[in-house]
Amino acid sequence: KKTGRERKIRQMNVLDEARLILAEASKMRAEADRRNAEAKDKACDAEERDAKAALELKYAQDMHDKWKKRNEDVDSQRAGLGQAKTVIHERESALNQRQADIEAKE
Repeated sequence: KKTGRERKIRQMNVLDEARLILAEASKMRAEADRRNAEAKDKACDAEERDAKAALELKYAQDMHDKWKKRNEDVDSQRAGLGQAKTVIHERESALNQRQADIEAKE
């Protein structure tokens, strides 16, 4: 038969063991919380990088569109200049012909 002292010692051992288990569980919980916080930080960093990349892409697309429009405007102006040169050459030819006709009459 166990004495009261032995029972107390046994109960204290069980309590100590329970405290150790609780302390270990608490450490595990703290580690899990720390890892969760790290994962959230990484997710936030990734979201920030994605948002920044999206802004950079939008800026690049806007610049591309701007230069494309500018190039189209330049091409249009070149076409207009080409037409103007053709008209000038035609008028110069007509003037030269008139001058030749006038000189031939003289």
